[in-house]
This record gives sequence, C-alpha cells and structure tokens, in this order.
Amino acid sequence: MTARRPAPQRGGRRSSTAALALIVATLTGACAERATLPPNPTVAAPHAYSICPQSGELPPTDVNDEAVSVLRERLSLLGVAEPDVTIGSCIELALELTGQDPDTVQAAVLGTGRVELVPVPPEQVGAIQAGSLGPVGVQPIVASSDLTGAAIAADEAGHPVLTLTMTPAGADALGAWTAGHVGGSVALVVDGVVAAVPVINGPTPGGSVQVSFGATPPVALEALRVMVLSGPLPEAWAQPERPQG
Repeated sequence: MTARRPAPQRGGRRSSTAALALIVATLTGACAERATLPPNPTVAAPHAYSICPQSGELPPTDVNDEAVSVLRERLSLLGVAEPDVTIGSCIELALELTGQDPDTVQAAVLGTGRVELVPVPPEQVGAIQAGSLGPVGVQPIVASSDLTGAAIAADEAGHPVLTLTMTPAGADALGAWTAGHVGGSVALVVDGVVAAVPVINGPTPGGSVQVSFGATPPVALEALRVMVLSGPLPEAWAQPERPQG
C-alpha cells in the first residue's frame, strides 16, 4: 500500500497523526480480513495407471470384472475416491489423490497382491533378505487364500509391526511348522519379493503372526495391508514379479 504524504498545513502534528492513524487502521482491517479467509481446499492430484494382462489378450468379462472389483476395493481402503475405469486391451484407471501417498497407491494398484509366508531353508538364509527374491524350491506355508486380515501398529521402539490373521487351515499349517522350527526363519513374500525375514521365536498356534520391520520395507506396508484385505488379482491379470512402489 502506498500512502501520499499530505501537504503541510497548520496543526501539522495533528494532520500527521491522523494520517498515521488512518494507515494503521487500514492495515489492521486488511490483516483482520485476511485472517478470516477460509483455508485453501485440498487440491486433488490426477493420476493414471494401466494394468495389462501378461498374455496380451483380454481375459473373459467375468475375470475382468473381478480384477476391477479388487482394484476398487484397494483404492477404497486407501481412502481414494471412486476411479474412472476403462477396459480395452488393458485396465485403465484414472483417479485423484487428496493427500494419499502416491507411492503407496501405485504399489497397491500395480501389485498382483500375492502375499505368502515361505520357509527359508538353512542353506538359503544368507541370500534371503528384504528386497531379494523369495526362497527357491520351497512351497509357502501360508498363501493369500489363507489370510483374512492385516493390521499395522508400532512396537516400543517405534518400528512398524504387521499383524496377519488367517483362516483355521492357515493357522494349523503355520502352527505346525513353527512348532518344529523355533529359531528358524520364514520370509514374508509379496509378489515374489521378500518384504521381511522374521525369526521364529516360538510356536504360533493362535491364527495370527506379527512381523516386525526394523527398516523401510521394499513394499509399502499400507499397500501390503490392503492387498491382503482385497486378495490378489486374478491369475490372468497377474503382474510381473518386482518390488512394488
């Protein structure tokens, strides 16, 4: 704001004081008006993703509908508004993020979502770590179809802890394996990539298991959680094995 200096006149001190008071009052009013303005709304950021079948051929309609349903559920669990979906040779998703982490959303959308607990043979312990491919030549103890829930919390040191719950069949399989392998290792594998390698501290007969993460996992935990809850994409829409995010 530019104030024009008044011409000298009698009673100059009073005029200067009055002009100063006017400026102060004007500035105060402007500040007060600015302070009462509503905050800017959250700006939605547009994002687009393509999920293509590895065969190059469009699967049957019911399989496509199942894949879209899985993707919609994942996005809903992440708090993302309903996406625009187009199916051509690929599933095309157009959506807007309003504060969600883009890397987490990308991992949830582009991941097949196969989550498994796989035993680590003693001879592979040195090679199996977070970010590597999963154990070779062994069958999972628990597969995605055995998992019923996932929750994220923090331990006393502030490290994230993922709790997985499972079906009775999954609970029996894990309980039996851990009872005979205390001190051994099991890999939490997501789409072929190891997310963590917890050591078995004791039998886990209760149908749930906790996996602690001392470092940032190669798969965003929130994406992993929603993939467990939604289940994997149909096999015809399975994506290449790779770290997600």
